[in-house]
Amino acid sequence: MGSALPTSADAARQRPNKAGVEEPAQWETAAGRDQARLEFARGLLNAGAADACLELIAQLRRDGVRGIELERLHAEALRATGLDDDAQQVLEGVVKRWPRDAAAHNELGILAMDRKDLPTAVAHFEQAVRFDKSNGRYLNNLGFALLTSDRADEAIEALRAALRMDSSKTQTRNNLGFALVAAGREQEALRVFRAASRNNADAHYNVGVGLELRGASAQASESYQRALKADPAHVRAQSALQRLTPAEGPPTP
Repeated sequence: MGSALPTSADAARQRPNKAGVEEPAQWETAAGRDQARLEFARGLLNAGAADACLELIAQLRRDGVRGIELERLHAEALRATGLDDDAQQVLEGVVKRWPRDAAAHNELGILAMDRKDLPTAVAHFEQAVRFDKSNGRYLNNLGFALLTSDRADEAIEALRAALRMDSSKTQTRNNLGFALVAAGREQEALRVFRAASRNNADAHYNVGVGLELRGASAQASESYQRALKADPAHVRAQSALQRLTPAEGPPTP
């Protein structure tokens, strides 16, 4: 009779080291158990249970667990519960200890955007991109911050780079479209919006929104009219056009 194959658990346990002594499985070590608890805390946060996540983080700290992953998670959980100042304090501690941590710089940039502190946001997003050049999300955040700072040409460059990293992101395409409108390149913007939405009426509407943000109300009205020509039932274009159309005065006697 042949010998039985080991179960997966048995196989995981049977990892002899160079001395021929079996090493414990990862979950049997203190580090492995701490990592499992960290992953569970992350799962709590992703499930919307930020308070429970914070309780588990506090327990991990009491147990002496340390490290950049715990700090990042702590900051995210604090931000999820509206404790932005506390999250910022944690993240500032991270970049002080690990100054090249792109994720922490990105989170600090988001917090600065929430405070409408655009120079600080741009600076942190630039650092995030500097330390992780291939991260399309960081490039998109930088592009949006530059666009909001009235630096449309620089925003276009960052957003095009983000799309080279991941061309599937509709949000990045839309941000690029608005940056192109802000730079006076409406026809390019229209092509980008069409690629993002696959809807001609939505594309014209978005160009109109960008023109309205630029203060070009007459051109915005024309774009909204084009949207309605493509789709007469386009509710947002109807509302926008009504908002921009001057009210008629009282009839003359």
